[in-house]
Amino acid sequence: MADNNIENVDSNVTRRKKQRSYVSPRSTVPKDNLYVYGIENSLFLFLLVFRILNAFVIKTFFVPDEFWQGPEIAHRVVFGYGYLTWEWKEGLRGWTAPLIYAISYKLLAFFGLDTSTTVVMAPRIIQSVFASFGDLFLYKLAVKNFDIQTGAWTLICYLLSWFTFYNVTRTLTNSLETVLTTVALFYWPLKANEEIDVKLLIKALGFAALSCIIRPTAAIIWIPLCARHLFLTLHKLRFIFENLLPVGFLAMLWSLVLNSWLYKRWTFVEVNFVKFNVLNNMGTFYGSHPWHWWGFKP
Repeated sequence: MADNNIENVDSNVTRRKKQRSYVSPRSTVPKDNLYVYGIENSLFLFLLVFRILNAFVIKTFFVPDEFWQGPEIAHRVVFGYGYLTWEWKEGLRGWTAPLIYAISYKLLAFFGLDTSTTVVMAPRIIQSVFASFGDLFLYKLAVKNFDIQTGAWTLICYLLSWFTFYNVTRTLTNSLETVLTTVALFYWPLKANEEIDVKLLIKALGFAALSCIIRPTAAIIWIPLCARHLFLTLHKLRFIFENLLPVGFLAMLWSLVLNSWLYKRWTFVEVNFVKFNVLNNMGTFYGSHPWHWWGFKP
C-alpha cells in the first residue's frame, strides 16, 4: 500500500509539472528575454515621442527625392495634381511607399483637415512611427544576438547619431527601407546553429520582400543572406519552395498589380529597374562608384 501511495504521489507531481509547463510556456524563456518583453512597450512609447519630436525639429530641405518619391506622388493620387519626375514616366518607381502617405491624405481630406500644415507634416509623422519601430527592432536585434547591455548601448549610439537624426524621419524610400531591413534582420536566422522557426522565417522574408519593393537596391543585402541560408540549411528544397518562392511570388504579384493599376498600364517596376540600371547601364549617367562603395559608404 505504501509503495502504491508513493507511486500515486510521484505521478501526481509529474502531472502537475507537465500542466504548469503547458500553461506557462514562458517559463522556458531566458530571464534576459523576459526583461526585454517587460520594457518593450514603455521603450516604444519613448521612441515614438522622440521620433515625432525629431520630425518637428528637422524642418530643412535635404534632397528632392524626399518629396518626389513620396508626398508629391501621394498628393497627386488623392488631390489630382502633383509633379512626376522622369523616373515615374519611365516606370522605374513603385507606388507602394506613396500609397502609405496617400491614405493619410485621404483621411485628412475626408475629415476636412487637409490644410497646408497637415499635408506637410502627416507624412513626416507617419515616417516617425516607422522610425520608432526601426529603433525598437534595432535594440531587440542587438539583444537577441548579444545581450541587454549591448542592445542598450547600440540604441543609445543610434539615437545620438546626427546623420540618423537628420534623415530617418524624412520621407525618403531609403529611410523606410532601413526600418524594414532592420525588422527583417531581427526575424532572420543569422546564427548558423540557430533553430529555425518557420513562422519567423516567413516574417523575415516578408519584410525583406517589402523592403525590395520599396527600394529594389535592398536586394543587395538579401540575395547574399538568402544564398547563405540556402547553403547552410539541411532543408534546401523546403526553403525554396515553401518559403522563398511563395513570399517572392506574392510580393511580385502585389507590385505588378498595384503599379499597373496606378500607372494605368502593365508595369513591372522591378524588371524596368534592372533593365535600366543593370542591362542598359543608364544609371551611370547620374554618377557611378567603385564596386566596394556599398560596403564602406558613410
